[in-house]
Amino acid sequence: MLRKFANFHIEFAIIGDFSSYTSKPLKDFIYECNKGNNVFFVPSEQEAIDNLSKAL
Repeated sequence: MLRKFANFHIEFAIIGDFSSYTSKPLKDFIYECNKGNNVFFVPSEQEAIDNLSKAL
């Protein structure tokens, strides 16, 4: 699903506390997404707004 959004150049943020997840693959996935320009995993709405405004 995320690939579809990226293919259509749709930027979005997923807001939540992801620190409780211990899965290394999931942490790596979040890290890689946050390095890009389409999908962001952030802890607050303000960070989501900041990241999305930079992506435009």
